[in-house]
Amino acid sequence: MVDADAMTVALPGLGSAASPPGGIAAFARWRPWLNLSSVLMWVLGTATAAYASWASCADARGRRDKARRGGGGDDDDDDEGRDAASAPALELTLSHAGGFIVVASGMLLLLFFVDLYLAVTLLFCLSAMSSTAAVVFAPLLSRLLGRWRAERVLCDTGEALLGPVSLAEGLSHGCGLALALTWFALRHTWALAFALQDLFGCCLCVLFLGAIRLPSLRVATALLTLAFAYDVFFVFLSPLVFHESVMVKVATGNAPDEDPSYCEKYPTDYKGCATNELPMLLLLPRLFDFEGGITMLGLGDIVLPGLLLSFAARYDALVTTRTSNAAADINDGGGGGNWHGKLPPPRSSSVFGSALGARWPRHWALLVGGYAVGLAMANVAVAVTGMGQPALLYLVPCTLGPLVWTGRRDGTLAAMWEGPPEMADPDYDELFGSATTGGGGGEGGTGGVGAHGGLRVNPLQPEGASEGGARETEGEPLLVAMV
Repeated sequence: MVDADAMTVALPGLGSAASPPGGIAAFARWRPWLNLSSVLMWVLGTATAAYASWASCADARGRRDKARRGGGGDDDDDDEGRDAASAPALELTLSHAGGFIVVASGMLLLLFFVDLYLAVTLLFCLSAMSSTAAVVFAPLLSRLLGRWRAERVLCDTGEALLGPVSLAEGLSHGCGLALALTWFALRHTWALAFALQDLFGCCLCVLFLGAIRLPSLRVATALLTLAFAYDVFFVFLSPLVFHESVMVKVATGNAPDEDPSYCEKYPTDYKGCATNELPMLLLLPRLFDFEGGITMLGLGDIVLPGLLLSFAARYDALVTTRTSNAAADINDGGGGGNWHGKLPPPRSSSVFGSALGARWPRHWALLVGGYAVGLAMANVAVAVTGMGQPALLYLVPCTLGPLVWTGRRDGTLAAMWEGPPEMADPDYDELFGSATTGGGGGEGGTGGVGAHGGLRVNPLQPEGASEGGARETEGEPLLVAMV
């Protein structure tokens, strides 16, 4: 570094076209325009959002399959729906959506002004233990041990604590705790510590989407619009107020304690030169880049659009399949002896018609594609601008926009906006009706054909409800998660 300064003084035109003949010219080492780690992060983020949203509606698919069998069948066939439905999910309301953004903004500002790295990291370890236990180890141990051994009571902590603890629960939480402690102890010194952090983050996303649910497109639009503004403000506009980007500062952590020149010479001195970034991120080291660095994706950029993906998956399982099967049943003459008409087809004449919609989760697949496009746009923007980007700036239009467009094209936007009752009513077998089981027109059938064989004008509307009426939901306590 001293020699470089001396050469710069001796040759003022160093590295420029004005450099004297025979002088010294400096060249930067090659760096890839779009790092491979950005591509891998795109794959990881998209796969996590797709899997977490698909797994979150396992109970809906289980109830749908049970209804297709007429409510019978072997109990073992219903494991997926019963196990997923055993943990109740909270349905967000408009007040929850506003409160979520207010709490998230307050926590972000608190982390900006106060160094809470150690406390947040310890809380992350606790959540990592429980999430990996629920998502990874519990299903694995249940298969290895068998249902009888897995459900055997290991100890009873009493009603005031956890109650009876099964063998599978005890072993899975023990394995999760071991992984969390390993990551906490080696997070600055082990080169592969990022892999454990990514595992924890992915499991948290799966658990979050299984515990939080959007009941309607109206709530989804409010939440994602507020999150869009939140992300853009704290990345791009917060420097106007706080003199630096709040989001970037919180995500990248505190500056190293040592002098920058010392850290440039000895970057592996983790004690004095390591940055303390918060762990609510997916991380990948930059590949084939001599300057090093990491590629980051916030968990909030997965779970917030993931809520909309989960809504689309549940809509496909509980509404699209039901109405498509009702149309097929009536048109085939199985909806009751006194029906001689045809169910009007959807307004869309594309290949994603009613028959294909019964077998292919088209709304969910469309939104997964939109999420992939939005995340790719965010990565390209980072490469072009050389600065961090608010991922929701690209993800919200690329997911919310296609769903609204598809609903408007198919004539289902109003039902999506108010919240189809099939997606929230726990007595789904009654709502699913006889149209899917071939017994429409009988007493109590509430499928596409009413109880007396009559066709409802709106197949998404339950009998006795007013046209366009929204289902009222009671407010639930908001599950606050730092994303």
